[in-house]
Amino acid sequence: MNVRHPLIINVTFSKLQNIGVTKVITLLSCLAVYILYLYKQYVCTPQVPFGDDLPTIFHYLFRYDQALTLSEKISIIFNNRMVEHRLLSSSLITLLFYLVAGKIKLPILTTTAGLIWLSISFFYYTWLKKTNVSIAWIFPISCILVSFAPYQVIVWPMAAMQHLSVIFMGYLTIYLLTIQDFQGKKNLTLSFFLLATFIAITATFSAGNGMLAWPTGILILVLKKEFKFLLIWICCSIFATAGNFWNSTLNGTPSDNSIKTFCTNFFKEIISFLAGLGGGIRFQGHESFLDDCNFQFSLKYPPIYLGLFIFISFIYLFVKTLKFKNNIFLPIVGTSVFIFLTVALLVIGRTPPNGDLVVFKSRYYIYSIAAIINTIFILAAISKSSKWHQWFLLVTTLFSIGFWGIWEVLSSHKLINHSNTLQVGQFNWRENDQWVIYQSTAYFENYFNSFFNEVKNKAFGFELPQTILNKAFQEKKWNETHFSPLKKIHISTDVGYKRLVRLNMVNDQVKPIRHLDEGYVVIMASQKDTFLLWSLVSPTGLRNFLKTGDRCSKGYRVEVELDPEKIPKGIYFFHQFYYSSEDAIARKKPDGKIVFK
Repeated sequence: MNVRHPLIINVTFSKLQNIGVTKVITLLSCLAVYILYLYKQYVCTPQVPFGDDLPTIFHYLFRYDQALTLSEKISIIFNNRMVEHRLLSSSLITLLFYLVAGKIKLPILTTTAGLIWLSISFFYYTWLKKTNVSIAWIFPISCILVSFAPYQVIVWPMAAMQHLSVIFMGYLTIYLLTIQDFQGKKNLTLSFFLLATFIAITATFSAGNGMLAWPTGILILVLKKEFKFLLIWICCSIFATAGNFWNSTLNGTPSDNSIKTFCTNFFKEIISFLAGLGGGIRFQGHESFLDDCNFQFSLKYPPIYLGLFIFISFIYLFVKTLKFKNNIFLPIVGTSVFIFLTVALLVIGRTPPNGDLVVFKSRYYIYSIAAIINTIFILAAISKSSKWHQWFLLVTTLFSIGFWGIWEVLSSHKLINHSNTLQVGQFNWRENDQWVIYQSTAYFENYFNSFFNEVKNKAFGFELPQTILNKAFQEKKWNETHFSPLKKIHISTDVGYKRLVRLNMVNDQVKPIRHLDEGYVVIMASQKDTFLLWSLVSPTGLRNFLKTGDRCSKGYRVEVELDPEKIPKGIYFFHQFYYSSEDAIARKKPDGKIVFK
């Protein structure tokens, strides 16, 4: 009779206890960072619409309300779009909350998108368990997942619902096509195949890159030798893609212009593709929230080399999957292909004729985040039998915590500037029926002004909120000592597609902004009219942050462009103004003036 020694039993039980404690601590830590992420997402989302929010959320719901028949309403849902993208998932999420609550609350929309995004962690948790990799790896994966690198996608409702939901649907499609490999079943079942097909169709109508679920699915079905489903999948992909492009055109869109120069920019676009995969470590940027500029082509950017490492790691896993005919890593292969195709489509569709890098934009970092997470998974999987496994886990965990922490600091001033700008826009519209913040554009200023003037006296489920800036302005106190004088006041005229007046001002002495509910603006007032000019604050250095805890450097600057034809004639004086939920101080002595004739 084979009897185990009591010491061996105790050691085994002790190991099981340690594994259980590790698992509980890991999952509780993940839960903590998820809750923090959702809380910050909710708090940092402005209740004032920004840019594309207007056509894709507000005007869409307004048209839905005005539609008289069911067929008209369905048509509006399926034809809600922005540039090349249909936005079915965003439209359904928005409509659901509107019908339930009877009004629109933007932080609810972004937080819902955030919950959808965090659901991806369930897939990684499942895949870690089924590949016998330590559950402890879910913590560094979670830290990358909740980082504020893609801050635009996190707090911009339209972008959040589009990008986060379509990535989730891409992952869910792959999960459904591979789920039987983890259930001990040999073949894909019809029910999971049909559900995956339905999700892929929904993704196709939810964003341009949603169509990429189809080629990814083809690869998975071929590798799994599920040829009985392959033909059906291909036919569905053709019909869904054709339906997506029905009644739409690429003429004049950024994709149309970029596709025409694809061959001439081929090498640059390969490099841009690699930079897109590693873009999440591009920590430098501009102060504005939109930060929409391109970067001159160069091989000096570190994200290019991280992207190369990410791609090589994938090739290693893919070759290993082919060589050993093991489907255990198919989900990571599939999700990586989906992300790679998305970044490639983005590069091809957005690269300008001069080949500048377009991928260093926060809203595109969400795909870099996914690529980095998959690379972490690959490292965990290939090192699980190595004596260095625990060291890999430690280094990866430290990297992920550092990555999360850096973006927590670096995104702060962007969110503060964004809040400041939108509050100024809303104030100007309330006081003057003009948002002003969009006057440099050829489209949004007129759109915002006309739309909100149109719905002002109609029963529509949205009312611009009373912001901290609105309330503070009404309660302001005039003071001579709070501010130092503005420096470097510069007024110039730019003649492009229309004449614009540029105003540049700097005060580098005032105390740093620390919270979303405070900021600096410049009052531009004549005897009859008052406008506010928004400000920009800059990030602090790492040394100063560690020393003081300040995420923004002291001072602020004003860089605005105004359309002189839309500003009432008069002599306007500049006054500095600080606002917060507890204080409101304006400098009585003017710092300069401008004349609009």
